[in-house]
Amino acid sequence: MLKHFTIILALHLAAGSQASAKDISIICTYNGSYDDNGYEDLTPSDFSVRIKEDAYGNALQASVTESMCQYKSLDAYNDEVIRFSGCERWPWLKADQKTPEAFMEIDRYTGAFKQYTKFPDGGFLMHVGTCRAGSKKF
Repeated sequence: MLKHFTIILALHLAAGSQASAKDISIICTYNGSYDDNGYEDLTPSDFSVRIKEDAYGNALQASVTESMCQYKSLDAYNDEVIRFSGCERWPWLKADQKTPEAFMEIDRYTGAFKQYTKFPDGGFLMHVGTCRAGSKKF
């Protein structure tokens, strides 16, 4: 009887934690672009950030679409900031070219984001903009 109760309790807890998991969809819009030569205009366009949280607010999965790079890791996910880093190697780079260093940060209170890429030749490109989600603080 105890074994049967333990199995039912485990299934109930598993179902409960799945039910309280949360998917967050964030839409970000580029507002400006800066590079090593100064400011350059940028046509506003959107990309999305998707986060899947567990019942305790921890990120289980995270991805950025239509961005400057495919980020390899989620470095920070807390009440203040969401921070991605590490670019996947771009397919159009030549074999002797290094992969650029990059990060993207989203301020979870204001929705402001910055996306910074440092190229091996010393140049950089930084995009800034705003993000929004279904709630004021996402």
